[in-house]
Parts: sequence; C-alpha cells; structure tokens
Amino acid sequence: MAKISQLAGGVQIVDGTARPGPVHRRRSPVPRPCRQTSVRPHRLPPAGAVLFPEVRGGEQVRTAGNGTTAGAVGNGNGNGNSKGNDGQEGRQRQGGQGGQATTGRLLTAAPCSRCTVPCSRRRPRTGPGPPVRGARSQRKASILRRHLTEFIGTFFLVCTVGAAVLTKAQLAPLAIGGMLMVMVYAGGHVSGAHYNPAVTLAVLVRGRIGTRDAAGYVVAQLLGAAGGASAARWMVDPGPVTALSFSGRHIGAALLAEALFTFALAHVVVNVATSRSHPGNSFYGLAIGFTVMAGAVAVGGLSGGAFNPAVSVGGALMGLFSWSAVLVHLPAELLGGALAGAAFVWTHPDERRPGQPAADSAPPPAAPVAEART
Repeated sequence: MAKISQLAGGVQIVDGTARPGPVHRRRSPVPRPCRQTSVRPHRLPPAGAVLFPEVRGGEQVRTAGNGTTAGAVGNGNGNGNSKGNDGQEGRQRQGGQGGQATTGRLLTAAPCSRCTVPCSRRRPRTGPGPPVRGARSQRKASILRRHLTEFIGTFFLVCTVGAAVLTKAQLAPLAIGGMLMVMVYAGGHVSGAHYNPAVTLAVLVRGRIGTRDAAGYVVAQLLGAAGGASAARWMVDPGPVTALSFSGRHIGAALLAEALFTFALAHVVVNVATSRSHPGNSFYGLAIGFTVMAGAVAVGGLSGGAFNPAVSVGGALMGLFSWSAVLVHLPAELLGGALAGAAFVWTHPDERRPGQPAADSAPPPAAPVAEART
C-alpha cells in the first residue's frame, strides 16, 4: 500500500512521486426556510412582477422561476417561451431590430435578509427607486393633512365672522356664507371640509367617519377657531365690545334657533356631500354656504347665528358672546348635529357604514368627497 509521505499545496507526495491531491469542493448552500415564517412553511410565489431590471446586449430577457433555460429569438416580433420542472431558471427572449430593449427578472418578491429563497412575505418591487413607505407612515401623513385642512378652514371661517361682526359690516352674512363656501370647495377633497364640530358629529352618527378621526377633527377645529379669533381681534381692535348674553325667555329662543338651524346645516351637508344619490355633483359648496347665510339673516338677531361650536368658542374669545351664551349654544348645536345624522340614517338605511374612516371614503377627483363638507 502506497504511503503518503507529504501533503503540500494540494499535491500529495506518494512514494517519492508527486500526484495531484483530491479536489475538495464546497457544497452550494441549501436554501433554508425563512426564519420569519416559522408558523407557515416557506413557499415560492408565482411569477408575475418585474424585478431588478437589466439590459443584455440589445435583447429583452425575462427570467422566471421554476423553469429551464429555453428561448427563441425572433426577427422583429418573434418570441419564445418554455418552462421546466428542475428548479432552474426559465428564460424568455424577445428580439427586435428597432427600439431600445428593456429587460427584467420576473419574480414576485426579493429574497429575505435571512435566507436565499424568495420570500412571499416581502413586498414586491417594480424596479429601482426609493423604498415604499409603510402603511403606518402613510396613515400618519394622511391624518396630518386632514387635520391641517380642518385647522385652515376653521381659521378663516372664524376670522371672517369676527372681522365682519366687529366692523359692523352690512353684508356680514353674505361674507360668512361665501367664505364657508370657498373653503368647502378648497378642502373638501382632503378632509371633507367639516369646519364644524356639530357637522363632524352628524357625519359620525351617519357612519362616514370613525370616533378617533372625529376627535382629531374637533381638536383641529377648536385650535383653528382660537387662531382665527385672535387674528380678527388683533386686526380690527374695536376696543370694548358688548358680549351677547341671554336671560329669561331669550334662553329658550336661542336654544331653539341654534338647534333648528344647526340641524338644517348638518342635514344639508350629509345629504349633498355624503349621499351616493348625488355622484359627481358640484353644488355642495353653494348649498352649504347659502344655508349658513340664510340662517344668519333669519335668526342672527335672536341667538347670534353661530350654528357651529367652534364659532361660538371663537366668538367668546373675541368678546362677541358671553361664556354663559356659549353654554346655551353648545348643547343646542350638538343636539342639532346628532339629530341630522340620525335623520339621514333613518331616511337612507342602505347607505349607513358605521365606523368607516374618513380617508377610505374619498371619491374620484371629479366627484364630491364622500364625507361632510363644512
């Protein structure tokens, strides 16, 4: 039996004769199941999405999983296709004499960071570019946009109310209704343009907004009202102002007036802006603005014509309403909004969607936003 006397540099010295030693090759790593899918077994996704685009010599090459190499090159519009079952990659080549060729790999997911097998839990990519934002960050950005829109709209509404009333403008109702109308058109496609906690309550009862979204809307509206009241008071600087207050029979009259016309406003909103019976209408802003203008002309001398808890709070900050008058306004306005939402549910039982978030109810750009707009 031959004796191996030396082994150096991959060469064996056997009985004084140099012979090549055995070649040791590493085995290719065996694909292991993804550690992130311990409950469900790892499975390859079907081919379909184009990933990792690349160009190869003027030909269009598409690689699909679970196939064998095949192909046929056409002279213009020719193409080839085949597939096998040995686990190798299949190829489909298409050649042409004109135009720039594009290529890409056909897989529905990229390999996981912990395994070499394409994982179906990874989100597919459609080519080079920035990573797709997560659902949580998109949700936060959407909430911020809606709340900012509510803040801006309520700010200008309350600022217009304060400036018109403090300067004793003769066309104050027209100015207030017109500002509400244009702000409804401006922000309706983003937040629904409530600008009114009573309307938000009506939309909540109607089932087109969730409780958490409604609470955020109310906070944004109250902050906008405070900002608008401060801006109007600073611009006009009227000096001492006599605040409106109620006593005796006027308390009941103010309660009834605020409840009725807040109901009318919220009733108009949920019908012209949230009903599927008016797809693609463009009159919702006019209807809402003219409702406020009509109410201000009709009962403005009785109750102050707020029809909006945010306007009531802003008016108190400007000195237009006493805080005792605000305590009369708030329950009447919230009651009117809740009754308007309940009336819509009663008259439109097929359109109720309890607890649906506001962001999920946005229609195409040509149609009015399927939420309240004031």
